[in-house]
Amino acid sequence: MTTPEVNRLLMIAMAPEAVHFPELLGGAELHRVDSLRWTSRCGNLLIGVSGVGGHNMAAMTSKLLLENPGIREVANFGSAGAYLESGLEVGDCCMVRRVAKWDLFLDIEDFEQFFTQKELSRGPAGSEELPLHDCNSGCSFSREMNRRRPGFPPAALEDMELYSLAALCQLHELPLWSMKFVSNIVSDSSIEDFAQGFVPNVKQASKLMSDLLVQW
Repeated sequence: MTTPEVNRLLMIAMAPEAVHFPELLGGAELHRVDSLRWTSRCGNLLIGVSGVGGHNMAAMTSKLLLENPGIREVANFGSAGAYLESGLEVGDCCMVRRVAKWDLFLDIEDFEQFFTQKELSRGPAGSEELPLHDCNSGCSFSREMNRRRPGFPPAALEDMELYSLAALCQLHELPLWSMKFVSNIVSDSSIEDFAQGFVPNVKQASKLMSDLLVQW
């Protein structure tokens, strides 16, 4: 039997966010590429784990696109913080409509045009049942002093990798959709809160994402 060509790519930042997908989708176990990166193959779907941070996400995605030129669509899954005013709660799942970069803050004329907000695809059948929200990406967890600065992008969610992935996909003219689950409410204690909210919710969120991947 001929192995189907990889034509879809799911990018995830951390191995603990990816660990349930091989079993849920009937694919190969995660294969360790190096200390940060992992991959798994599920039919014509390739799963890539990049390591935390936009630089790692862009680097690993570029590598996998180069190695698999048949990829035509990209998806993203992972945890995110929710801003208090969003009304979201820990454990909630949602689709991402747009992503912005929150931690640029360079007061240089015309510089912001290079970091414009990115539009994402809506996602496969079933995704319309999930709420749709905007997301901010940054190199760290934001603090209250950051969020008070003029120009902080309005959004419901915050992560660290999605903007870099969206910018890369835009350059390659590849559709990208993303599903996030809320691991913590954004605050100055986000790091501690993330540790408490991630583990109880990642498996159920992975199951919901796998249902969408089957429809993709």
